Amino acid sequence: NLLCFVVSTQSTWDCGLMRGSYRRKDQGDHPRTEEKDFHAGAQRKEEKDYRTGAPRRRTAPPPKMPKENIKVAVDTVVPVMPAKHEIIQKPNWEANFQQDYDKLKKDIADLKKEKGKIYQDYNDALAGGEENKKYGELLAAIKKAGAKKNDLFEQQKQAKAEFEEAKAGYNELMNIVSKQRDELSIFSVEEVDEELVRLQKKLETTTLTVKEEQKIHQTIKELERMKPLIPEYKESSTKLAPLKDRYHKAKKVQSEIWNKLQVAIEEHGEIKKKLDIMNKEWSERKESTKVDEKKIELIGQGVEGVKKKMDALVNKYYDMEDAYYQQQKLIRKIEWMTREKERAVRFERIKKEREEEEKAKIPPHPYQAELDACDQLILYCKKFIVEKKEDVKKPEGKAENKALQSKITKGEIVVVQDKKKKEEEGMLIIGAGKKKKDKTVKDKKQTKK
Repeated sequence: NLLCFVVSTQSTWDCGLMRGSYRRKDQGDHPRTEEKDFHAGAQRKEEKDYRTGAPRRRTAPPPKMPKENIKVAVDTVVPVMPAKHEIIQKPNWEANFQQDYDKLKKDIADLKKEKGKIYQDYNDALAGGEENKKYGELLAAIKKAGAKKNDLFEQQKQAKAEFEEAKAGYNELMNIVSKQRDELSIFSVEEVDEELVRLQKKLETTTLTVKEEQKIHQTIKELERMKPLIPEYKESSTKLAPLKDRYHKAKKVQSEIWNKLQVAIEEHGEIKKKLDIMNKEWSERKESTKVDEKKIELIGQGVEGVKKKMDALVNKYYDMEDAYYQQQKLIRKIEWMTREKERAVRFERIKKEREEEEKAKIPPHPYQAELDACDQLILYCKKFIVEKKEDVKKPEGKAENKALQSKITKGEIVVVQDKKKKEEEGMLIIGAGKKKKDKTVKDKKQTKK
C-alpha cells in the first residue's frame, strides 16, 4: 500500500510543483517561461567575417558574373577610365559602421531590459520576494525529503532481503535441531555412559524378573542409539546460535528503517500540502493579475524595427564593398584593354611596314636554278666547240648603234651577258648563248641545251 501511494504521488508531481522545473502538469505555462522564450528569440548569434570583423551579410550576395571572352583589336572601343573624384574608396567597418551598429545593439538590450522589468513586476504582483523565497525553500525541502524517502526505500528493500535470507536459514536449521532434540532424552555423552554403567551393573548384581531385565536391555539399546546423535545435536545447536542472532538483528534493522520511512513519508506529505496551498493561492492571484500585453507587443515591434536597421546597416556596408570591388575590376579591365589595344596597333604598324618592304623587293625568277645550271653546261660544252671565224662588219657611228639596238629590241639578235651582270641588272634571258670576251654579236639565235 505504501509503495502504491508513492507511485501515485510521483505520477501527479513531475519532480516538482509549480515554478521552474516544479510545476503541476494541469497548470499552464508560467510567465517566466514566456520571458525565456522571448529572450531566446531576441538573441541572435552573430557570425563575423574573418577579414573585416563585420557581421555576416543579411541578404544573399550578388551572383557571380560569367568571365568575359574579350578580343581586343585596333578598332575596339576602350571604356573611359573613372575620374579621380569618381574612384570609390574601400569601406572600413570599424571606422564607419561599428559605432552605429553597437548603438543599435544597445537599443535592443534596453528594450529587452524593459520587457524583463514588465515580467518582473508581474511576478512580484503574483508573489512577493518573501513568498518566492519561502517557496524556494519548500522546493529544496521537498526535493531533499524525496531523496531521503527514496534512499530509505532502497535500505528497506535491502534490509527485507537480508531478513528473509536470515529467517530462511534459521528456520531450516531450527527444524533440524527440533527433530534431533525429539529423538534424544539425554543431551550429554558422559551421562549416557554413566547410565549404561549403572544399568550393566544392575543386571549383574541385582536379581530381576524377566520383564525388568527386558526393560533394562531396551533402555541400554536406546542409550546406545542416542549416543552418536548427541554430538550432531550439539554441533547443530552451536550453528543455530549465530543464525538466531542474525535473524533478530535483521528484524530489528528492518523495523528501524520502516519507522524512519514512515517519518520521511509524513514529512514529504506535509511539505506537499504546503506547496499545494501556495499553488492554489498563486493560481487565484494569476486570474486577477494580467500582463500588459499591448506594451509587450509594442516592445516586440520596436525590437523588430531595430533589427531591420541593423540588417540595413550591414547590407549597406556589403553593398559599398561590392561596388568597390566591381569598380576595381572595371579599372583593371580598362588597363588591360588599353595595353592590348596598344599592342594591336603596334603589331598592325609593323605588319604594314613589312608588307611595304616586301613590295619594294624584286621577286626572284621562278626558274633561276635551272638557268644557272644551263649557263654552267654551256661553259662546259664550249670547251669542245671549234668556232669559225667570220668577218663581221662593225657598224660605224651612232647610226650603227641605233640599228643594232633596234635589232635587239625586235628580237632579231640576242645579247648574252655574264651571270654577275645579269644578277646586278635583275634580268635573265632565255634561249641566248654565252657572250665572247670581245662581246661579238651573233646574228642568229643559238639554241640552249
